[in-house]
Amino acid sequence: MNIILFGPPGAGKGTQGDKIVKNFNLYKVSTGDLLREEIKKNINLGNKIKSIIDKGLLVSDNIINDLLIKIFSDKKLYNRLIFDGYPRNLEQARNLDSCLKKYKQKISCVLCLNVEKKLGKVGDKVSAKEFREACRIYAKEQIEIQREEFKRLGVLGDWEKPYLTMDSEFEAGIVRSLGKIVSKGYVSRGDKPVHWCVDCGSALAEAEVEYQDKISPSIDFGFPIDAKKINAVFNLKLDMSVYVASWTTTPWTLPSNTALAVGKKIDYLPSTLQDQIKVKPVYKRFDGWLKSTSGIKQWNKLPQNAQQYLSFIKKFCNVKISSISTSPKREDTILLENPYK
Repeated sequence: MNIILFGPPGAGKGTQGDKIVKNFNLYKVSTGDLLREEIKKNINLGNKIKSIIDKGLLVSDNIINDLLIKIFSDKKLYNRLIFDGYPRNLEQARNLDSCLKKYKQKISCVLCLNVEKKLGKVGDKVSAKEFREACRIYAKEQIEIQREEFKRLGVLGDWEKPYLTMDSEFEAGIVRSLGKIVSKGYVSRGDKPVHWCVDCGSALAEAEVEYQDKISPSIDFGFPIDAKKINAVFNLKLDMSVYVASWTTTPWTLPSNTALAVGKKIDYLPSTLQDQIKVKPVYKRFDGWLKSTSGIKQWNKLPQNAQQYLSFIKKFCNVKISSISTSPKREDTILLENPYK
C-alpha cells in the first residue's frame, strides 16, 4: 500500500510516519531526505543539487520529480511508499499522479493529522471552547510522544517540569507582563498588513505561509578593474586583465555601475557553503557568574560579570538593549527603555 501523510508543522507527521514504516515495512519518502541522500552519492544529479542549495536557491520540482521516478522504478519498493509532506503544491501533485499511472500503482489512503479536519471548523460543528480543548488534548499527546523519544535519545532535561506555552501559569505570566508594558506606555496602536486566512478567519504566522517557488535573480560576475591603478595602489607589476569576483541580488543595476566598494572585513554572512567554511570565528572569553538571575527585574541587581557581558555585546554589536529576560518566566524581565521607540 502507498500512503500520503498531510498536516501542519508540529502535527506529528514525522513521528507517526516512522511508526507506520516500522509496523508495516514501508519506505518513507521525504523530499529533504531524498535530496540529502542524492548529495551524499557525489554524482552528477547530487552535485547539481548541492550547487543549487549552496547558492541559496530552491530545488525545482523537476529535480524532485526525477528523484521520485527513481523511487518508483525500484521494484523492491512497489506499493510500499509513505509520503511525508509530499506533494506540497499542484505541480508536485501532478508529478506524483503521473508516476503512479506510469508504474501502475495507486494511493491506498491519505492521512491528515489535523484537529480541524477531525472535528470541523469552529462555529460550524463545535464551539470555540470545545475546539481549544481538543487542541490541548492533541498537543499533550504529541508532547508525551516527544518526551519519551527524547529520553530514549539520552537528551537531558527537566522532563517533569517542561516549559509549555499552553500552561495556565505561563499564559497568566504573559498577561501580567503585557499589563506592565501597557501601564508604562510602551504599547502604541497602529496599522500593519498581515497574512489573513479567509477560510479559517484568522491571521497567519509567517511560518504558516507557503510561498511559490521562484528563481533568484542574483548572479556572480567579474568586475573589471584598471590594472594600472591596481599596480599603483598595491605596488604590483601586473600585465593582464584584472577582475574582482562579485555577487549581487540586483543585476539590473550593473549597466550603470561605475565603482565597487571593497574592504578587509565582510559584515554579512557569505551566501555559499564554500565561503562559509573559510570564515574564522572571533572568540572572546568572559568570566561567568554562579548566582541565579531568576526573579531579577532591575539592572543593578544583576551579577557584575553579567552586566559586563551585556555591556560588551551592546558596544561590540553597536545595538541597543531594551529588555533582558532573566528566567523562563515572562514577568522576570528588565525593561531598560521603551523597545518601540
